[in-house]
Amino acid sequence: MTAIPPRIGRRIVGAALRRYRQDLGYSLDDAARILDCDRSKISRIETGQRGIRNRELHHLLAEYGAGEQARETLAKVANPPGIRDWWRANAHNLPEAYADMIVLEMTAPHIMVYETQQIPDLLQSAEYAHALADACADLIPASLRQWITSECLNRQETVLAEPRPEITVVIGEAALWHMPGGPTVTRAQLTALASVDSRFPEVRVQVLRSENGAHAARAAGSFTILRYMPSLEVVYLRGIPGGTFVEDQREIEGYASAFRQLTASALTPDASATLIKQMQR
Repeated sequence: MTAIPPRIGRRIVGAALRRYRQDLGYSLDDAARILDCDRSKISRIETGQRGIRNRELHHLLAEYGAGEQARETLAKVANPPGIRDWWRANAHNLPEAYADMIVLEMTAPHIMVYETQQIPDLLQSAEYAHALADACADLIPASLRQWITSECLNRQETVLAEPRPEITVVIGEAALWHMPGGPTVTRAQLTALASVDSRFPEVRVQVLRSENGAHAARAAGSFTILRYMPSLEVVYLRGIPGGTFVEDQREIEGYASAFRQLTASALTPDASATLIKQMQR
């Protein structure tokens, strides 16, 4: 089963194709000859105005000299395979950017999350997600609140249970004290968070202590980096109603640098787990 490719995915693939073409010194006409099409089609593909079939994508990338891993990665972004029924049934109710982010999240080999004020979506218990959605009732549409709470665990299992090289999550200490739903819900959430490493060994959780001090990375606020391969990544900024994407490579490099600072400043995963267990009690 194949989903409609997300709009941001088309732009990511188009930008990668444009870089490959320009690095070789090829013109739009040269690329058009490869696919036996007109140059306007290549232009629309490279600007993300239209998608590209995997057959055409592989043909172009082979001519550009891209490696097998790059071809497979870009094919997944261009035409995401096996998107789950739970997403397809609800995608029309979700804000465009949020729906696109979820599809990209399912296919990104590397996911880096920094969350300042709440437990990240991928690590929330169903009760915590429900309480958080209720607390934001005035800001989040009812359809989105219902989806967040009903499909919370499906989304986690889809993303976290599949083999990936790396998922790193940095959580500000203030988020651990945030108690939507009260102490009982928070304690259960902390219990679930403390056991993440045993349930999902590829997930690395670090806590950034409040007394760590201010630095430039903190000013970035909450963000998620979805990385497919070097120079092929996008940053998602959560917001109301659906968030937004950062696609400019220089800006993305700034977020990547900030995340490296955050991981260096935060507690190690073992020390973070110990702190969370202490807070549990």
